[in-house]
Amino acid sequence: MCFVEERFFCEYRCKIHIKVKNSVLMLYFHIMKSDYWSDWNKYLTGWGLKPLACTLLRDAKPLLPLISQVMSLGLPLFKGIPFSAQYQAVVETLGDEDGMDQFYDYLQGVRG
Repeated sequence: MCFVEERFFCEYRCKIHIKVKNSVLMLYFHIMKSDYWSDWNKYLTGWGLKPLACTLLRDAKPLLPLISQVMSLGLPLFKGIPFSAQYQAVVETLGDEDGMDQFYDYLQGVRG
């Protein structure tokens, strides 16, 4: 049995997984900081790429961790460049299934 509860705390979105396995109650907390999500939403919307991004996050989900791994090879090249923190955040989001789900939900919930 598994129960998932989602809550927002300040700028953090927290997913709480409550599982019962072999009569033992287990709690898992997954916290995804969404510092860049509004910026990414503005960029995707401005370039008309939001529907494509949502489609990829929904339908190409099995490929995104592989894309994240390929992108991580470029991390050393982007050190010291102003957008390196956002690049790393994209890599981490694409490499984390819960993070992708949360970002997809965020894009679906944000209009504009």
